[in-house]
Amino acid sequence: MVLGEKRAAQRAICVIATRIAVGLTLLLTVHDYGSAETASPGPESREARTIAEAREPSLLKTITAGGWRLAKVVAALPRAQVVQNDGKTQRFVHYASEGGRLRLWVSPGGKGADIFALLVDTREQRYGDFVRLASTERYATYRQGAYVVVLPVRPVSRELFDKLTARLWTEDQLQERLGAPSYKWNVHAPGFFVIEYVPQGLSFVGEEGGPRGPIKYQVLDPEWEKRQPYELPPLASLAPLDYTKLQERRDAFAKELLRQREEIDGALAKGRPSPDGRFVAAQVNLKGLAYTDEIVIQERGKHEQRYYAGDVGDRYSWLNDRTIVFQKSLGDSEFYTIDALTGARKLVAKVSYPHTVDDFGVSRPRRFWYTTDDGERHEVTVQKPKGLSSHF
Repeated sequence: MVLGEKRAAQRAICVIATRIAVGLTLLLTVHDYGSAETASPGPESREARTIAEAREPSLLKTITAGGWRLAKVVAALPRAQVVQNDGKTQRFVHYASEGGRLRLWVSPGGKGADIFALLVDTREQRYGDFVRLASTERYATYRQGAYVVVLPVRPVSRELFDKLTARLWTEDQLQERLGAPSYKWNVHAPGFFVIEYVPQGLSFVGEEGGPRGPIKYQVLDPEWEKRQPYELPPLASLAPLDYTKLQERRDAFAKELLRQREEIDGALAKGRPSPDGRFVAAQVNLKGLAYTDEIVIQERGKHEQRYYAGDVGDRYSWLNDRTIVFQKSLGDSEFYTIDALTGARKLVAKVSYPHTVDDFGVSRPRRFWYTTDDGERHEVTVQKPKGLSSHF
């Protein structure tokens, strides 16, 4: 394959992958969201805004009064039980409190980071008022089942939008005009890189152009994205873009959060309990790629944690009350353990090419077996880490 063809193939893989990356493309609207509801925010009169503010749940009042800045509201929020950087391909932080009944998605940047999504479980009494929350010009609300997502809305002016579509921008230049982005992501390199501004309903796409200078970005056209092109479109093609139509990208992101919540809840409901019943584990694949399986583990009454597991499928089992053992098969077959309490992960066995693993199972606590394609059976004992109690 010549260099140009190879680069085109890499670009094609990148574009296909970006279209199914979580919450980041308009193709997410093909999911059946069941009873998910949303109302498009529109202009508010002063009287309507006063009424809306009076009806706002106290949590939302606190967050909006703080400008959706984490540093300004963190003292008034329930203590975060989990702070998790979501995935290998995205750059945002997921905060969870009260056993996952309150969740925040926050842009990177330490304590001064921006909250760009809020999710509550209305089965919790203190969040019951969110059921009746309607969208306003300041935020958009989305509901599915017991969950409500709220996103801040900060549209740009028509004048600024026209400027944004007319030229290329570096990341620093975008931050001068729009502030810090909600998050950034890329799937493969070389390929396309995307900067997301959720409150503004804007996305910017750039491509790696070699070692000279920073990446240059342009407004992302969703119609161009659907065509799976190899190259970015000319800037002149962006002039007719309808900014109102681009807000659908924000809607797709919110609905994807609800879809993920439904998938995780469903997986845990059918998950595998630990021998003592303290934890439950399940497999999920929120991004839909062959190598993005995760093992999700939840302790009773607490928020779940997700751990990257490659292509694990259903090849995982409880090794004892606290430890999961799983097998991934991309490349060499490797067995890892995960501590359900701390998340510590350790490689404990490996089967190298050309041999493959046919099957595996747990013999007794801290001991598992696997068979290989040559008919051999192998036994592995996992040593107890120092300092752990005898339940390990």
